[in-house]
Amino acid sequence: MALWMGCYHSTGDADVFPNTGMVNLRSQIDWNLWKRVGHGEDIIKKCGEEALKKGVHNFGVEFYGECYFGNSPDYSQREVQTSDGCDQHCKWDVGGPDTMVIYNLVWDDRRKTQ
Repeated sequence: MALWMGCYHSTGDADVFPNTGMVNLRSQIDWNLWKRVGHGEDIIKKCGEEALKKGVHNFGVEFYGECYFGNSPDYSQREVQTSDGCDQHCKWDVGGPDTMVIYNLVWDDRRKTQ
């Protein structure tokens, strides 16, 4: 399960996660589905699966389908506020240009011992 942690501005060198290891899923976006259901859950799930493969606890989605990963998000970046136009910047819960939605993965460690 992925918990929504917030939407943050991410510009230039000021990123919540490093650019190393980014996975680009933009080619897999079904824009018509997103318009119909109002979210990008399919991409969020795929980014979460990539995070699990990498063994990290957090991931971010930026520009609708770019997945970034790490265990220590840089929360010093400015969080997108309602007054910033949160719906514009964080539409479909997958971030947009220069904005990243952060998720925390919660998984059951007991799976590893079975």
